[in-house]
Amino acid sequence: MKLILVRAPLSYTAYEPPLGVMYLASFLRNNGFPDVEIIDCDISPTDYESLETVLAVKKPDVVGISAISYNINSAYN
Repeated sequence: MKLILVRAPLSYTAYEPPLGVMYLASFLRNNGFPDVEIIDCDISPTDYESLETVLAVKKPDVVGISAISYNINSAYN
């Protein structure tokens, strides 16, 4: 099963590593899901159409989107 975890972009400039998504990916890899990928939209700025294209090419079985209250609008988009 192929999983992609997406961290929605934040709208402020200070970068913080996506620890929650990284912990989840580590847990999944250690428990029988070796094909887990993280897409951090703050590191590789991605517009929504580009992200949609990447997901269409990679064809994951599951897509998880991480958001906090501060960036919920970008996650919703």
